[in-house]
Amino acid sequence: MNGGILLLVFAVHARADAMAGLDLSDGWRFHADPRHAGAGSRWDGVTFDDRRWAVINARGPWEERGTPGFDGTGWYRRWVEIDAP
Repeated sequence: MNGGILLLVFAVHARADAMAGLDLSDGWRFHADPRHAGAGSRWDGVTFDDRRWAVINARGPWEERGTPGFDGTGWYRRWVEIDAP
């Protein structure tokens, strides 16, 4: 497979009870990438315009979120604002 995986990792230091209600499953932008164009087109860039991408719930497989039968590379993007303690 010539595809890749974009892994979004961030660390948050907060009280456990404040984080208990944090749900990041909604509001993700998703785009299937069968031709592997994303890396070369900088789909991971901060200035990339993803407004035409589908907005999906990331809980569950993407086949259930509008791309039935698609096996390959897909990109997820989401902005998250975290207030300073």
